[in-house]
This record gives sequence, structure tokens and C-alpha cells, in this order.
Amino acid sequence: MGKELETMAKEIEDFTKRMQETQQKAQQELAQKQQELYNPVYQKAETAVKAVAKEKGYSYVFDISQPGVVYFDGGDDIIAAVKTKLGISATATASSPAAGGAKK
Repeated sequence: MGKELETMAKEIEDFTKRMQETQQKAQQELAQKQQELYNPVYQKAETAVKAVAKEKGYSYVFDISQPGVVYFDGGDDIIAAVKTKLGISATATASSPAAGGAKK
């Protein structure tokens, strides 16, 4: 009976290893697909932000929803102009504030 338990334990161990490998592969494939799908969107948004910043004469545009902005005291919120540039309705809701600008 001890041999039978050893065999079953080995089978469970092998199954667990295969399951973990499959999960890791699936996560890698998902990350790759997300990057593939999101990159064109990010590039389009970046192009629109750059165009609006240039039109308004800004030297800098900060995404204040992300960590790393040392100090922020107002500024112009250009999200509406960027949405317009992207052809997004002004009434569309965003999940978080996107950008503020500082004049030269």
C-alpha cells in the first residue's frame, strides 16, 4: 500500500507542476495580447496629447493620476481637448483624471 501512495503522490505532484506551468504560460500569453491590443491605443492617445500640448504651447504635460509628480498646484486640464482630438464625446466618462499642463 505504501508504494501505491507514493505513486499517487507523484501523480499529484506532476499534475500540480503541469497546472502551474499552464497557468504561467496563460499569464504570459495574456500579457502579450494585452500589450498587442493596448499599444495602438496608447500611441494614438500620446499623439493626441502631444498635438494638444503643441497647439496650446505647453512644454510639459503631466499625468497627475500616476505617482511621480513632485508638486502640482492647478494648471490646465487638457483632457477635454485630447478627447476632442481623439473624437471622443465630451460626455464620455473617464475612470481617472488624465492630464494637466504647465505653460512654458
